[in-house]
Amino acid sequence: MKNKKNIITIVASALIFTFLFHKQDLGLNLVFYELLFVGFLIFNRQLKFKTLNQISCTLGFIITSLFTVITHSIFVYFIHFIALLLFLGLLIYPEVKSLINALGLSLNTVFKSQMQLSKEFSNTTSKSNNTSRNIRKFSIFIIPILIIILFIIIYRSSNPVFDKLFVNLDTFFQKLMNKIFNDFDFVLIFTFILGLFFSNFILLRVRDENMIAMDKNAVDELQRRKRGKRYFKFYGLKNELKAAFFLLIVLNIILMVLNIIDINWVWFNFEWSGFYLKQFVHEGTYLLILSILVSIVIVLFYFRGNLNFYSKNKYLRYLSYIWLAQNAILTISVGIRNFWYINYFALAYKRIGVFIFLLLTIYGLYSVYIKVRDKKSASY
Repeated sequence: MKNKKNIITIVASALIFTFLFHKQDLGLNLVFYELLFVGFLIFNRQLKFKTLNQISCTLGFIITSLFTVITHSIFVYFIHFIALLLFLGLLIYPEVKSLINALGLSLNTVFKSQMQLSKEFSNTTSKSNNTSRNIRKFSIFIIPILIIILFIIIYRSSNPVFDKLFVNLDTFFQKLMNKIFNDFDFVLIFTFILGLFFSNFILLRVRDENMIAMDKNAVDELQRRKRGKRYFKFYGLKNELKAAFFLLIVLNIILMVLNIIDINWVWFNFEWSGFYLKQFVHEGTYLLILSILVSIVIVLFYFRGNLNFYSKNKYLRYLSYIWLAQNAILTISVGIRNFWYINYFALAYKRIGVFIFLLLTIYGLYSVYIKVRDKKSASY
């Protein structure tokens, strides 16, 4: 009974999806469809507000849904899609500790839910012996029919006389297909299939127990391990400390030179120069943001395990703090670049997005500082 109910719900959802989105742009129809989805969750008591993650992700999903109508931009649709993934991840496993794991659970169910539908359908049809028996009987003829068609094509290509025998048959089938499909709406079928895919995804939410177990076992505090696997086995702890020390000294010197140039040129002595300004913002901003993210990864890598507890890591910690602080200065430089671009080319939503991302980056750098200072885990 449950299998039939699931299939009926999914098909009904796909039909509503088709009615709302067939040959239509995204707009109020998206909000209406999602309101129906939220209403379905409330009716089935699947929507709960027990944790901060649940509350924040639900509010994020609803707010970004409304803003898709207000601004109707690609940027907002992208952010809303991320909010939807997080929202579904919390529905799959409400007690999730990390929103990154919620995102992973949601992405995992994109494909698993499609396989789950086929299981639901096969379980339902297996109860109807006549239907399943007829399908099995017909399926045994598929391969022979394909082989016959293949040989007919080969023989027609090799013998013009044999080919003429099928010319009239070709004409007949062509006319028949034209009559059948002349007014056939393939876009309608595609929209319905897309609706099925999306409905499976949001309604048949499949749990990944391995990912859930990983989230349950994640801890904020690091613990010293006597032995553990290393990425580079030829590194002892002392050698790894030396390598990290050397790397951070060189990187700090390079970044200090870059920051001095930026402070002098970008902060206080900037002059507008047409094309150069565009290169300075577009390519420059994205590359600098990428460098900041890589910088965070470097610190997380070296302070991933026992190096946190090594008695001689004091100066490495100081180098990491300087490295993070310099990256914070670089982040401010990127913000000032964006400010100059707005000053000359006006405000736009992507430029607002850059400021928002930079604020999150500053907080990310601060969280890495706390991780190193207090010996927190990467999960933290």
